[in-house]
Amino acid sequence: MVNFANVMEYAVLREAKAQLAATRLDGTLRLAEVAAWALNRLPALYVTSVEGYRYSLDRARQGLAMDVAEAVRRGVQTLQAGDPLRDGAGFDRARFVSARGLLPQVRRLFEREELRWQDLPKAVAQSTDRAQPPPSPQPDASSPERAYSWRVGSEVRMYLSRAKRKDPEPEPRVFTSELAGEHLALYVLQPQWGLVNLMEDTVAEAVAAIVAEEFPLDGCPNVAEAIAYALNRLPGLYATSERGEVYSRERAAHALARDIRIQARSGVVRVRCYPQRPVTPIPFRAIEEECAAALVRLQRILGQDDLTLPQLIPTIHQACPSIREKFRKADLQEQGEQAWQRGDIPAAITAYSQLEELDPRNPHVCLCLGLLWAESGEWLSAQAAFQAAIELGCTDLRVWFGSAEIWLRQQNYAEALRLYERVLVEEPQNLTALQGVAFCQQHQHQWEQAAHTYRQITALAPKEMMAYLQLGRVCLQQNALEEAAKALGRAEKLAPDHPDVAFELGALFAARGFLGSALQQYRRAMDLNPHHGEANYEMGKYLETRGRLDAALACYRKAAIGKPAAKEVQRALARVYSRKNLIPGAIAAYRQILELDPQDAFAHFSLGLLLSEQKAYSEAVKHLSVAQELYAKTTNVELQLEIRRLLEAARVHSPSA
Repeated sequence: MVNFANVMEYAVLREAKAQLAATRLDGTLRLAEVAAWALNRLPALYVTSVEGYRYSLDRARQGLAMDVAEAVRRGVQTLQAGDPLRDGAGFDRARFVSARGLLPQVRRLFEREELRWQDLPKAVAQSTDRAQPPPSPQPDASSPERAYSWRVGSEVRMYLSRAKRKDPEPEPRVFTSELAGEHLALYVLQPQWGLVNLMEDTVAEAVAAIVAEEFPLDGCPNVAEAIAYALNRLPGLYATSERGEVYSRERAAHALARDIRIQARSGVVRVRCYPQRPVTPIPFRAIEEECAAALVRLQRILGQDDLTLPQLIPTIHQACPSIREKFRKADLQEQGEQAWQRGDIPAAITAYSQLEELDPRNPHVCLCLGLLWAESGEWLSAQAAFQAAIELGCTDLRVWFGSAEIWLRQQNYAEALRLYERVLVEEPQNLTALQGVAFCQQHQHQWEQAAHTYRQITALAPKEMMAYLQLGRVCLQQNALEEAAKALGRAEKLAPDHPDVAFELGALFAARGFLGSALQQYRRAMDLNPHHGEANYEMGKYLETRGRLDAALACYRKAAIGKPAAKEVQRALARVYSRKNLIPGAIAAYRQILELDPQDAFAHFSLGLLLSEQKAYSEAVKHLSVAQELYAKTTNVELQLEIRRLLEAARVHSPSA
């Protein structure tokens, strides 16, 4: 029986919930894993008394708040990058078969967060379909022999019933030391979230061994206090999976064995030597008493005298039809969550799809399906799921963020902007939404609005370097050079070695007419990132104007690596290749442009011209025909005539013409 609890668990789990929700990672990272990582690096705050609970809670909320937030943040980053102890699979439910461990499962079954053991019999009686005893069998009057047999059998049954009859069902026991709600909530945190601190059992065993070896007669007046004393001076060994448990047990048995023994003995000696303090102990044992009393009442309600705790959950499923359906839904949701956290996206989609069939009006299920479809690259299915969640009244901001990101992938910036603005209606200071709004405004060339949004971001997050950098870019587009200089100067102070900052400073110098300083900043950006797309492109343009085609070509090639989706870089490559008479290189560059934009008329025309020169007439006809269709929508009559002439000449030589 555990008679202590760690207040730090409450603080860490609350902070982990907040950070995972803010970063929209609460579907891909298990809360328990983040909490365990942080708890293993924070001081323990185990308590056994009401006074200790209040003191430790204040310390966790105030004195250690910054440490808790930082530990959780680092835990999220580490688990995202990959932790060797993380396998995504939590402990089996059988691990938590106890009064403490089963209470969260029972609460989840009945969807009552405040349910206690003493409330469970009444809840089961209201839900069961076997609340009334079955009717007694009636005799068959058609045969005197059968009637006599039934009468004798009835007397035997009555005798046996009297022999096994128990006392009348007692009234619900009122415990003199009932566990307060806040203490109970803290006590069940570990089984509720699937956490286990292996250090607790290890220290408890060490304390018991020390008492038996050194104080066999007097014992220890407060074993729980001695254990809590030792735990508060030892590192946590929290685990969320069998792999983590094996690692923690090995560490406790080898690396920490001496420290555990020392602190356990110190705890026993301290409790024995120092006088008892006038404190109010937290009656954690009351949960065991409530559970035992509830189990007796449940045996009578369900008609199972041999009902035990391991059989409790399956028995409730069998007896309560409404609970069976809830359990099926909860089981599917748990399967989906575990598969998602393991990275098994198809299995997670299957589980959530089955859950959607059982509960089609659940907006959270639609949201999770949307996130899963998006993670698997099925954008249409993801958008449909997000839309269904919105129509069902989903209030989770991830539905708006997820839908907006899909519109961004389709380059529909207007629709994405509308969704980000919808988030700002709910949370006007949401930085992620503000960044999305500014990004959409920037890509729609709404420079003034984008500058205003970036100013809002810098006011809310003065150390957000990217906001200052983007504000500088937008101000350069507006030719507001003074504000651009201030913003980029601030960005340089925050990140002096960032290549994008160096490039934008070069663009600022170029806008002011200081070419030498601009080139110096471009070279600095290229030193920091040899494949920086913009810096290599600008340097290539400068070298090309100076006639240094080989050096320009080298810069353009590096720019193509840094910006593979930039058409202007491929155009520059094609131009230099053509000037150097490297026709295959120019053809490859134009093909790359058409992969990026199949409707690029000039690329079709130039590629058709080069293919004609290479006597690849069949392919030249194809590209020139497309160019003719595209240029027919323009007013460039001279170029239309040139394309017609080239097309006729190519058709003469083309076998398929």
